[in-house]
Amino acid sequence: MFSRRIWSHCFLLASFVIFSVGLAGADSEVREFRGGSLDFYFSASSSILFGPGAHSAGMGGTYYTPGNGSNALFWNPAGLGFIETSEMRFDVSPPLIINPSDFVDVQQEINDAVDGVIKDMSPDNKRNTIIDEMRRDGRLSYPEFSARGGLPGGFNSGSAALVLRDMALGVGVYHPLTLELKAVATGFRIVMENTEVSGGDTTITKFLVNTDASINLNVGLNTTSFSLARNITKDWTVGISADRYDTKVLVSANFDNQGMMSSTARGEETFGDPNAGWLGPGKRNDLEAFVSGDLQNTSWGMKVGTALRVTKSLGFDAFLNIPPSQLVMTDKVRISYSSLDALNLEAEEGEDILDTSRLILSQLTRTKNTTYTSEYLRLNLPRSLTLGTHLRAGFFTLALNYSQYSGSLSLDYRCKEQRAITPPPSASSRDDSLATSYRAYSEGFTPKSSFRVGMDFGVFRLGGGAIIGDEVSSGFKEDDQPREPQTGMILPFFSTGLTVPLKENLKMGMVLAGLPLTALRISVNYNF
Repeated sequence: MFSRRIWSHCFLLASFVIFSVGLAGADSEVREFRGGSLDFYFSASSSILFGPGAHSAGMGGTYYTPGNGSNALFWNPAGLGFIETSEMRFDVSPPLIINPSDFVDVQQEINDAVDGVIKDMSPDNKRNTIIDEMRRDGRLSYPEFSARGGLPGGFNSGSAALVLRDMALGVGVYHPLTLELKAVATGFRIVMENTEVSGGDTTITKFLVNTDASINLNVGLNTTSFSLARNITKDWTVGISADRYDTKVLVSANFDNQGMMSSTARGEETFGDPNAGWLGPGKRNDLEAFVSGDLQNTSWGMKVGTALRVTKSLGFDAFLNIPPSQLVMTDKVRISYSSLDALNLEAEEGEDILDTSRLILSQLTRTKNTTYTSEYLRLNLPRSLTLGTHLRAGFFTLALNYSQYSGSLSLDYRCKEQRAITPPPSASSRDDSLATSYRAYSEGFTPKSSFRVGMDFGVFRLGGGAIIGDEVSSGFKEDDQPREPQTGMILPFFSTGLTVPLKENLKMGMVLAGLPLTALRISVNYNF
C-alpha cells in the first residue's frame, strides 16, 4: 500500500535507478554509482480456484460426490456418506523453482536502465561520455542481480474418513495459500552532486549514501475441517463440517542507510551523528527505515450440504459454505522511514533530484520521519451456495457446478500516518511539527456467480469454468483522481489431471496443469 514511498525513501535510490525513466536535472548529476548485489527469492502456492487433492482440482475445481472420497469434506461434507470403506488422502507438490535469467538477460536490462538514468541526470555536454568516464575512473559498477522464484512444493492437503454404520466421520487439513518473499541487498552506494552558481560564487553540494537492506515476508492461510455425514436413506445423505481458519502474516524489513551531506558553503555532516550540535526535540538526522509486523487470526466457519443419488448414473449435490465473514488480524504493522527534504525522488523532467533550495544549510543532514501504523487489517471471505449434478456413462462422467456468492474476497486496511513537517528556512521555529492523518483502503474481488464443467474419463480428467464479479477498490488514486473499480469481470480457469491405479486399494492422482494459479500436484488415495 505504501510501496512507492517505502522503496523510494527507505531503499533510497536503488529502485529509483533501476526502474525510473525520463528524469533530467540541469544541475544534478551522479558522480559515483555502485550497485552492490541484490538477491531475490519469491515462492507462492495457491489452490483457491481448484481446491485440494487431484480429483476435482484436475477438473477445473468441479465437484461431484462419488469422485472425491474423504476430500468431500472440503466441499460437500454430505459426500462422506457415500464412501464405502474408510480411506485417507493427501496431496503434495514438487518444488519448481526457476531463474528468470535463464529466459531473459535480466542483468543486461538492469545495466541498461542504470546507464539510461545516469545519462538523463547528466548535463547535456556529458551525456554521451559520462558512462565511459565513470567506468574508466572506477566510479560505476552495476548491481549483481540474482533471482529465483516459483512453486515451493510440499504438503498441500490431507484428509481421512472413518465409515461407521449409517454415518461417516472425517477430518482434513488444507493449505490454500502460502507465499514467501526474501530479498537481500548489500553494497549499494551512490554519490550525487549539485553545482549551483549564484552571483559569481559556485556552491557544490554532495549527497552520499551506502545501503544494506533485507526484506522478509511470509503469508499463510490454513484450514482444518471436522465433518460428520449421516445417511437418511441409502441414496440420500446430509453432512455438516466445522472449519477452523488460521491466518498468519509475518513481515520484516530493515534498511541500514549510512551517508553524509557536504556543501562548499557549510562543510560536511554525517547522517546519524549523535554529536551534531543542532540536534534536539523535534530535530533528527538519521536515515532510519524499517517495516515490522506479525499478524495472526484464528476463526471458525462451517459447511452444510446434502447429496442425492437418483440412479447409479445420475446424482445431485447442494452445499453451503459459510466461512467467517472477516478474518481480523491481531497486532499491527508499522512502517517507518526518514527522508531528506532536498532529495526529490519524484522529480519530473527538467527538475533537480537533489534540490539544494530545500536544504537548511546550518543543518545539512536534517531529516524528517514518517510512520504508518495499521489500525486494522481485515480479510473478507464470501459465502457461497453451490448446486451440482453429474451424469455417468460407463467410465465417463460429466459434472456441472453452479455457485452463487454473497460478500467479497477482499482486504480492508486502515492506517494512521504521522508525518513530520520541517519548517521552511524562513520560519521562526526550527522544530518539526507532527501531522496526523488516517487512510483507509479496500482492495479485492466481489464474486457474483461461477460455473464449472468437468469431465472424468476414468484415467484422464479435464475441466474449467469462469467466475463473474466486480473489482473492489477504494482509497486509491490515479493521477490524483479516485481509481474506478472494474465491473463485470470474467476470470476464466482450466485444469487437467489423471489417475494411476497402483494397487487395488491404492491410487495416485496428478494435476498436470492448472491456469492460472497451479502446476504439477500429486495426490495419493489409500483405502483401508
